[in-house]
Amino acid sequence: MLLALVALLLVLTACEKEIIEDDDAQEPAATTHAVSTIEKARAKSVAEVLQMEDGSEVCIKAYIVGSTTRSMSNFDHTSPFTGSTAIVLADFPADGSVVIYDDEVMPVCLTDCSKKIRAALNLEDNPQLWNRQIYITATKGTYLRVSGLRKVKEYELTR
Repeated sequence: MLLALVALLLVLTACEKEIIEDDDAQEPAATTHAVSTIEKARAKSVAEVLQMEDGSEVCIKAYIVGSTTRSMSNFDHTSPFTGSTAIVLADFPADGSVVIYDDEVMPVCLTDCSKKIRAALNLEDNPQLWNRQIYITATKGTYLRVSGLRKVKEYELTR
């Protein structure tokens, strides 16, 4: 009888499942103040990052000048912004007084980072971020058939 109770107890406790309540529980949190002072001091410009090799992890300091979907030919640099999959960075704000050329901008993929980062940085949901300066730590690579940033790890908006 005692053996049967021990066996029953083992069966009942060995079948526990871990319950994950939030799909984002496995993703890193969107960090708005996680870029270290050292990383910020070493931050590169868009022009500098465009010259770097793909695969390099980099901290970039730039302005969010627009959004795009599917290709850079859809680069939207005025409100209202559509699409939440990418933002576009430049070394200067897009205030209308300066012409922005294709070889001076860099798209940032928001589909291969956490949902929280994507929700926080896309211009469709956050048009107030247009022309805001930002630090972003990500990996340089090809995105939308041009040089871009992928796998955003952390970011910090400047004042």
